[in-house]
Amino acid sequence: MKFIQSKNILNEAKKLIPNATQTLSKGYKMFIEGDFPLFISKAKGCYVWDVDGNKYIDYTCALGPIIIGYNIDEINKAIIKQLEEGIIFSLPHKIEVELAKKIISLVPCAEMVRFVKNGADATSAAVRIARAYTGKDIVLRSGYHGGQDWYLASQPPQDLGVPKLMNRLIDIFKYNDIKSLRDKIKKDRNKIAAVIMEPVPLDNPKKGYLEEVRKITKRNGILLIFDEIITGFRMSLGGAQKYYNVIPDLACFGKAMANGMPISCVVGKRKIMEKTENVFVSCTFGGETLSMAAALATIDYIKKYKVIEHNWKVGGLLYQGMNYLIKKYNIKAQIIGQKFKFKIIFKNQDDSESNIKRLFFLYQAVSKGIFFGTVITFNYSHQEKEIRYTLRVVEEIFKKIKDCGDDERKIKKLITGKIPVIAFQRDQR
Repeated sequence: MKFIQSKNILNEAKKLIPNATQTLSKGYKMFIEGDFPLFISKAKGCYVWDVDGNKYIDYTCALGPIIIGYNIDEINKAIIKQLEEGIIFSLPHKIEVELAKKIISLVPCAEMVRFVKNGADATSAAVRIARAYTGKDIVLRSGYHGGQDWYLASQPPQDLGVPKLMNRLIDIFKYNDIKSLRDKIKKDRNKIAAVIMEPVPLDNPKKGYLEEVRKITKRNGILLIFDEIITGFRMSLGGAQKYYNVIPDLACFGKAMANGMPISCVVGKRKIMEKTENVFVSCTFGGETLSMAAALATIDYIKKYKVIEHNWKVGGLLYQGMNYLIKKYNIKAQIIGQKFKFKIIFKNQDDSESNIKRLFFLYQAVSKGIFFGTVITFNYSHQEKEIRYTLRVVEEIFKKIKDCGDDERKIKKLITGKIPVIAFQRDQR
């Protein structure tokens, strides 16, 4: 494969756009510069085409929003129909009420809904609401919650530009470690507004863990916020809270709810949402109707075609197949996550993570028409034929790693492009 246009566009983008991207997880610093596709031109179903015309099976799904597939006719028709009536107006549109009703019918903790645009908008709104409702300032968090100051204050080195004093108002507890949470609550007792967490990051919750978090927060008068930006509309239609039957006070949804259109929301119990009506959660494009039309159509499509069940099934085939190949070739690697989304971690002999092996894996996969990102994600357009082909390619890559003695130094010599130093990582604590 040739990547002439990718290289040309990257050179131009570097002069015009900091990091040459709007989304750090998509940027060239995450991949091999030179022998890798760095810009996409179009997509359909589970396939994407780069600017040089190369075609790939895509297992990133635009970092999670694509739940059905790219460029789906039913979703496009809903967007076009609304487009003919208007995009945004000088007053709210009735579609806001329609979508709010639908989400409330699906999400256990949702009694009221506020729409915004990005995951960070929703998590920030939830934190602000919790602080206003409780009259307290400190937030305990576990996981990744976006790019706002309240979160980045606890996330060096990505806290550059964030006032240092904000670090006093946020602390981190370790996922799946109930003692860690208890200790943090004990340290700042009566000052904590909320616990915000990804209910299911790449680790599965231990038996009874989420239930115990719910009990502890309730006992201490702390609001529990589930960041379901990823699990919402993927793990189940009602998110992880529905799947595990653990109901938070507030929750944040986004990504897959509109199959790629930009929309997110914070939902919660009426007594909390009503009492914070004076909290400033407002944005010009919060009521943009094309995304809401897409969300309504996406939810209906997910229900009609049992999309979530399908994604669990095809994801399970790749999950099990890759685990089998890791054992077959005795590769120093492990898969973490769930069958609907997971990550492969390559390791060195001392058990440290190997960025070189990760990059080699991605590099070899694209040469065979498969695009993997950080987390492997699925949509309804992935079928068994794509999974079978992918497993054949993965086996070829594992053979090459095995032929190098699973040695990072030898594998590095097989990479011809520029190896990046990763500047951005999502916190999974």
